[in-house]
Amino acid sequence: TAGRTFSSSSCSWSESSLRASRHIVGLSVAPAQACLGLASHITTCWLLVADFDDDGWKEAAGVHRDACRRRELFCAVERSRSGHGAHVWMFFQEEVPAAEARTLGTLLLDDARRHCSKIGFDSYDRLFPTQDTITSDGLGNLVALPLQGAAVRKGNSVFVDDDFVAYDDQWAFLSSVEKVPASLVHELAESYVAPGMGRGRSRRDSKKSLAVRSDMVTAGRMAAQDGAVAVDHAPSRVDVTLDGMVQLRKDQLSQPMVADLSALAAMANPEFFMKQRMHQRIYPGTTPRYLWFGEEDDAALRLPRGCQGAAISYLRGCACKVNLQDERTSGCVIHASFV
Repeated sequence: TAGRTFSSSSCSWSESSLRASRHIVGLSVAPAQACLGLASHITTCWLLVADFDDDGWKEAAGVHRDACRRRELFCAVERSRSGHGAHVWMFFQEEVPAAEARTLGTLLLDDARRHCSKIGFDSYDRLFPTQDTITSDGLGNLVALPLQGAAVRKGNSVFVDDDFVAYDDQWAFLSSVEKVPASLVHELAESYVAPGMGRGRSRRDSKKSLAVRSDMVTAGRMAAQDGAVAVDHAPSRVDVTLDGMVQLRKDQLSQPMVADLSALAAMANPEFFMKQRMHQRIYPGTTPRYLWFGEEDDAALRLPRGCQGAAISYLRGCACKVNLQDERTSGCVIHASFV
């Protein structure tokens, strides 16, 4: 909003319409470009947005869209104002609790991560609404609205098809959007169980302390402990190198296995849940939802050495033969004297 914020409740209908018109045309009363943002000050919402702007954003947005379609949820993909990212929008028929919308977003990201290596744990911090509840005097949740005039003229801030080609008539596309019933959002949120947690324990348990404790047990570790692993196309053999970290070759692993194994090195950030329980503002840049202690590149996934046992148990649960190569050095004895 050109560096300024205002509440829709403080604007008349004509003033709100004027601001919307200036957003669409791309005019501004300030030197900066006009861009309206949607801010949520309450605990309910009418939409869910997932933001992808890292390398591979097209693939990530496409996989997230496919995760929506597998559940017959209509979503709209928007190329962001910069042209180097995407927002995946989902609209609801009625207001839904922000907590349920965020749980649905988490469910979809869990699914998408098992199909795309470009979706990292930081993607969970780029959901709108960004938190379940916020303080009454804070913005808390904010997302830039699409169809900003100046960006549209450059081919950005527009809704695109599966090939990321902008629809010729943006308004006709929006009029065809199918809104998701609140009852379906509630059903999916209530049935959501974190992958591998088992025993029917949902992240949305009515007891907040139990839900937080559950979330802080990583999905991969629980999968290894339960011994219930369901992965298609598991390899017959996996090479595991033990040096400074536990290293696994990605060319031997399917993407669902990479997602499960990487979860072993993740934990929920207790500071995030503390602030959420206290209804404090949460800034993803400083308080991410998940902390990840692994490393990953195109060739290998590296986990902390403390994950060795859980990783091997997981692989054996997938019926993989584990070839462990211990490249740690045992050191050598030195003789020294001190004066």
